[in-house]
Amino acid sequence: MNSILGVLLLMTFIVVSANNITLSTGSIPTISTGTTTTATIPTKTTGTTTTASTTSTTASTTKIVPEIRNLTVLAQSTSELNVSWSSYPQNCTFWVMYNLTETNSTTPHQLLQNLTAGHIYNVSVWAEYNGEKSAVETQANQTFMDCKNYKWLVNTTEILVNITEPFLCVEAKRDNEAYNQSGKNIHFQNLSPGCEYNISIISEFGFTLCTTTVYLDPSPVTNLIITNRTTNQTTVSWTPPNDRDVTLYKYNVTTKENVIVTTKETVTETNTSSCTIEDLEAGVGYNICVQSITVGNTISSETCVTVYTDPSPVTNLIITNRTTNQTTVSWTPPNDRDVTLYKYNVTTKENVIASTKETVTETNTSSCTIEDLEAGVGYNICVQSITVGNTISSETCVTVYTDPSKPIFDFKNVTTNSVQLHWKAPNNINIKDYRYSVNWSSADQTNNNITKNLFMNISSLTPGNLYNITIQSLIADVSSEGLLLKIRTDPAKIPQIICQNNAGENNIHLLWSVPEGVWDKIELNVSSGKQYTVTNRSCTKECTQEIDGLLPATSYKFMLFTMSYDIKSAPTMIECMTSIVGVATGTTIALLIIILLIIIVIFFLRRDQEPSKPITISNFPSHFYCKHRDTDFGFSEDYQSLRSVGTNQSTNAALLLENKNKNRFTNVLPYDCSRVKLQKDQVNHCSDYINANFMPGYYSSKEFIAAQGPLPNTVADFWQMIWEQNVQAVVMVTNCQEGNKVKCEQYWPEDCKPCVYEDILVTTVSDKEMEEWTLREFHVKHVKTLESRIIKHFHFTAWPDHGVPDKTQSLIAFRELVRSFMNQLTRNAPVVVHCSAGVGRTGTFIALDYLLLQLSNEMAVSVYSFVQRMRKNRPLMVQTESQYIFLHQCMLDTINALEANSEPVYENSDCIYANELALKEVNNFNSIPS
Repeated sequence: MNSILGVLLLMTFIVVSANNITLSTGSIPTISTGTTTTATIPTKTTGTTTTASTTSTTASTTKIVPEIRNLTVLAQSTSELNVSWSSYPQNCTFWVMYNLTETNSTTPHQLLQNLTAGHIYNVSVWAEYNGEKSAVETQANQTFMDCKNYKWLVNTTEILVNITEPFLCVEAKRDNEAYNQSGKNIHFQNLSPGCEYNISIISEFGFTLCTTTVYLDPSPVTNLIITNRTTNQTTVSWTPPNDRDVTLYKYNVTTKENVIVTTKETVTETNTSSCTIEDLEAGVGYNICVQSITVGNTISSETCVTVYTDPSPVTNLIITNRTTNQTTVSWTPPNDRDVTLYKYNVTTKENVIASTKETVTETNTSSCTIEDLEAGVGYNICVQSITVGNTISSETCVTVYTDPSKPIFDFKNVTTNSVQLHWKAPNNINIKDYRYSVNWSSADQTNNNITKNLFMNISSLTPGNLYNITIQSLIADVSSEGLLLKIRTDPAKIPQIICQNNAGENNIHLLWSVPEGVWDKIELNVSSGKQYTVTNRSCTKECTQEIDGLLPATSYKFMLFTMSYDIKSAPTMIECMTSIVGVATGTTIALLIIILLIIIVIFFLRRDQEPSKPITISNFPSHFYCKHRDTDFGFSEDYQSLRSVGTNQSTNAALLLENKNKNRFTNVLPYDCSRVKLQKDQVNHCSDYINANFMPGYYSSKEFIAAQGPLPNTVADFWQMIWEQNVQAVVMVTNCQEGNKVKCEQYWPEDCKPCVYEDILVTTVSDKEMEEWTLREFHVKHVKTLESRIIKHFHFTAWPDHGVPDKTQSLIAFRELVRSFMNQLTRNAPVVVHCSAGVGRTGTFIALDYLLLQLSNEMAVSVYSFVQRMRKNRPLMVQTESQYIFLHQCMLDTINALEANSEPVYENSDCIYANELALKEVNNFNSIPS
């Protein structure tokens, strides 16, 4: 029986259900001995017949021991484990134990709840069937962890965390980077600042307990720079960190006042590396801090800078207590919050274009006295507010002139109705800008006048009157202390005395009109020794005085003086006789003879010195050839007679020691009567000198200026003369160098670059060189007044020194070019003509212009008389005999051309204009710019 049962067991397996066993193919469970078990054994037939039923056979009783199979413990969450298994038999009672907690279940699974996150649990499971217990199956596992429950400490390159729960390792990953550590104290180092890292905690059982994302702190910004600072805003810029993900960063800009306790704070977020902070207060200090921010909102340490906004400027600058060497400036401080902490810079510099002298004074008050100034000088005084952070406001400025020094009295000339005052300028640097106010007043009148001269003639005064005269220096309407003078004009002399005598009486009665002006008495002196005094109370319109006790038939001289407070007038004299008998003497006859002789002498002298009369066109050729005979004997005779003309005139200015180095030649000195005077200050009385004279022309007595060619030390004077005399054309009839000798200093720029000659800035605008002359145009500007002009420069280059040009036509044509320009000028604008000495070629050119105009207008010409006239203004004009003859030749050629062609000679000359283009250039050059 037992053997049959064993075979059956091999062929089938038993499914336990209550106390019955169903056999089927498979394994056979363990059956305890002594257990009553019913087994159903199915039989399977082959072929087409149906399966026959089997008959149960009751075996001997056997116990079944349950089993736990496929026990699995899985983490479900941070507080749950899912336990599942299979068992035999299936309908067992199950027991689950974990952490000393025991529960039962009738199902093969159990959800363990309320567990501790990250804790390892040992789970034991067994089954119980019919009082029989299975073996205990045990498996351990771990609940999930919440990574966020841990305090992850990060900085720019490190991650730190302390994990108490058991685990295998912690892993940190970013792109191609991977780091892992185990242990309770996790410390990742040398990571990338500002980057995102994915953190995973791996359990001992090989699965991930939790994951989280950690952003490292970004690196701080560097190089904070403050720009565009004003009173209410500023711009801060910085250098972003060199982090890997810096392009994703944002920045927090925190602004708060730089005080110990402040509640006012603003935070501005920006994506750029600069930020403009607005709505600030003037003159206040602010701490500006910048922090980098990652996309994970981790933030760097602060990079800070302290900045003070610009303070507001001061207002209402007021000048007080001004003297010759100091002044006080005061102002209204700004209405800024921290103004009590401000200091102020007071900057003083001279009010000139290129001033390098500057002083800065610092003060804590709202006024400042500036000392050590110079008299009569303009200063720009500028005040700036300064904060404790040394930021500075914009300037608030005022221009002030110190009081000029008062003039120094020199001398006076007093007449009956005028006072001529002379004074000296004070010794100041700015005296060239000084003007002088002269105020004079008396009991009945007050007048004032202003001048730049160091003298003034006050006229139309009352004779004998006392005048209070005040002379003050002026600069920019600031006046000096007054130079006070009390001057009484000379009393008027008695205009006329009438002498009356009575026949047979030894007395004389004098009668005269009351003198003009103020007087208190009249003093009468008689040649006999008697003296009389007549007061102003004793006569009103006429005064009389009886002189008695005289001898008969005797001539007496009477001298009367008007007295005005001890000032005596010029005398008025009369001679009277007490006798009416007149004796004829030879005095009258002798006097008439002398007068007749004088008239005769003057007549003959005038006849000898009378210039030759103009010679008509028809007579000029015969006149020329007559003078030309015997190797120009007639011309020589005429020219020699001109040698002494004008030589008796003074040249005092040219002979002064200070002016000698301004003369090119010692024998060519300008006459004082006609010399050109520069407008210079009067400190140096010689500084108005230049070797030049006004010269007559056909239309004006000052139509030309004949000048010496400039020396190196007189170029600036030359340009000053051109400017002051309103010269618009300069004629140069020499070359700068001839025969290895310097004839004239070049006084214009060589190229288009401007040159400054003291106050005159000269720029060469054009330079057109032709065969026998060069035409230039200069732009001339006064650097002080900023006025500008155009000057034409006519340069004749084909004239040898002391000689004459080869052909008359070229010089005649050149003169016509100059004259066509002169005809466009106003008559009060002289033309400067110069060679080297300013007499020979210069005189020849001026004479040629005059003679051609005379020829054209009068049909006659007088070479001799005009040369004579020029020599009365400047010595040696037309310096050589050959130049004198050349002028006659020019007149003859012009007359011959007129008679032959009825045209001016220059119109047919090939040597003048090479082609039509040259002519057009000349015409364009002669046009006056608008």
